[in-house]
Amino acid sequence: MADPISSLLQLVGALGASTGIAIIFIIYILLNPDKAESLVAKIAKLFSYFSMRAERRSIAASIQSKIRAYRKDNAVGDIMKHGIKFKWVTGEQNSSYIDGDDVIVIMSHHRNDAENFLNAVLQYAETAVLPDVQNNIPASVLSPIILVMQDKIISEQRPEAMPLFKKTIMHNETKKNPSINHTIERLRQLDREGWFIQIYLNEIQYVGSRLYELTDKQKSEVLNKFLQFLITITERTPTYDVPLSFKNEIFGLNIMLVAKLENIKMENIEAYTNRAKQAAIDEFDSIYVAGRGPNTDFIGKVIDAIKAKNIVTHMWTRKYKRKNKYGTAIVLALFRNLFVQESDS
Repeated sequence: MADPISSLLQLVGALGASTGIAIIFIIYILLNPDKAESLVAKIAKLFSYFSMRAERRSIAASIQSKIRAYRKDNAVGDIMKHGIKFKWVTGEQNSSYIDGDDVIVIMSHHRNDAENFLNAVLQYAETAVLPDVQNNIPASVLSPIILVMQDKIISEQRPEAMPLFKKTIMHNETKKNPSINHTIERLRQLDREGWFIQIYLNEIQYVGSRLYELTDKQKSEVLNKFLQFLITITERTPTYDVPLSFKNEIFGLNIMLVAKLENIKMENIEAYTNRAKQAAIDEFDSIYVAGRGPNTDFIGKVIDAIKAKNIVTHMWTRKYKRKNKYGTAIVLALFRNLFVQESDS
């Protein structure tokens, strides 16, 4: 096989330097779309010393690249489905709104890149998180959700901005409303299990329209009970059984934990397919199959068996690592009982 570098140089020579380099650049962008915005940011940065417009373009491209990476890495789907674009202004007039497929962030720019990223994320998350159902969620529930999402974006994509975020935004919000601290810590607890986005927010996004006719007090009660249900499962011990299903006028989900040693050792897959069938008969909207650690191969067999039964519709399977010092492997699959949704409509 020819040396790829030699082949590229031959292409440049055959087509002429400028044309060959341009074609190679285009091919690189097509093969690496996730890196395009980051590359544009670096190129624009070279010219930012000479032009305010170029500097703003550099800032925008860098932030867009990081937001895109966060959305991809965390598989946020409809929970945060919009990209980000900018409308630059002078003075502190930060705000945001949705326009088509993007959240338009209105902000001024600073020489401090970390501060630019912080300001952009604050405005973006305020509008982008749970966009289809935000109006149905009371502020007491929505506010900590947005704060935790902002925290996650900044810590994962621009950790050097975290001290400023904690010192200003998080400190001010918790000082203004001390009770929010408890909710934030509970949401972080879910996130350590990988359930903050993939179950908690995913279900709120899915059933949020059903909250419409409830009062804010009723909405808060229902959503807080749902959060407590998930927290109780994360705090379970092998000797302490906890409810694994949650159903009321808004929610209907069943969580199947692939954890019983006797089922795993005997490869008793039928125990789980029977549970999935019963959950469908009982008209649960969502069935989550969850497991972690050394049992991931067996969990995969359980998921495949449920798919093969065609009882419920497989939406996705995701694999990631638990946020602890061991980085424990986690597998989580979602099945929807679409018949229930059709009946409701």
